[in-house]
Amino acid sequence: MKPVDFSRFFNPLYVLIAGLLGVGIILFLFSSYFPLSCQGGGTPFFCAPGFFVVFFLMTILWCMITILFIPGLGMFIWLFKRYVAKKGNHYRSSAIIQLLVVAILLVGSTVLVQGSLTQIYPEAQSQWNRDVPAGVQRIININSASLFLVFLPYIFGMFLVYLVVRESSLSIQDTTEFKNNLSFVVIDDLRTYRKMLQVLLVVCGVLLSMIPLIVVAIRSILITIDPTFGAIFPVTYVIFQGLSFTLLLLFIYFPIYLELAVAGQNVRDILCPLDSVDNLKNTLEKRKALDGLLQTEINFATNLKSGILTLSPLISSLLVLLGIKT
Repeated sequence: MKPVDFSRFFNPLYVLIAGLLGVGIILFLFSSYFPLSCQGGGTPFFCAPGFFVVFFLMTILWCMITILFIPGLGMFIWLFKRYVAKKGNHYRSSAIIQLLVVAILLVGSTVLVQGSLTQIYPEAQSQWNRDVPAGVQRIININSASLFLVFLPYIFGMFLVYLVVRESSLSIQDTTEFKNNLSFVVIDDLRTYRKMLQVLLVVCGVLLSMIPLIVVAIRSILITIDPTFGAIFPVTYVIFQGLSFTLLLLFIYFPIYLELAVAGQNVRDILCPLDSVDNLKNTLEKRKALDGLLQTEINFATNLKSGILTLSPLISSLLVLLGIKT
């Protein structure tokens, strides 16, 4: 299957058009509230200084949603077709079922976490319903649903990377055929999957990082309206939320990262086995070259660099909280 160049989805013209579409959507969602009227006791939520911070963050979020949706869908479809091509068309239904299970688990875990937090902070939920206008709550729900729809293809893509890498690993087992016909194809595929995995990870981390930022901004508005909200809705909620998203990315990313590293090591060991002391220096040089090409080394520096990306939701919540006193 011929590789697809996804860079066209990120050319300046596409980004500009998609970004303007996102701005248009958020303006449409808030159009019934503009222009704001704070004279003579307007709605406290809109008259609080922090409202425009919330509006700005939601605008950024919608720009990201509209810019990233089509590339994510394109990568998902490409990976799905590649997996079906490797397994055979009769596995198409099985692959769809696996993806549905992943989606159900994501939805179920999200509902469970949010429901648990509602039970922990029932007073905060009551004040939220009282002080946040129904229209704004509806906009937040639309934001959450849209974010999930954009986030889903990227998570599916990471899951499919794992599946296709596992199938590629099976082709490495036939040493003779691999050396004669498949070695360069598999090497090129593994490098492509690693690049795609990094792109998928970055996008997931950035998208999830926006949630704690928006929650903190809305919290600051509610504290302005009623200072007691800070006591019934502590900042630890935001930290817990960021930690939950971080753990989600860690649990998904690192098994795939390790599978890619192991597959690369198998390729290296088959093409350049350490089976003789003769020409040992030449063999080690070839193995080193393959290690660099396939990034087979599982070292602390590499793990730290990738780990920072998975920690981005937690880092964003902690950075914002540095400026919060209540």
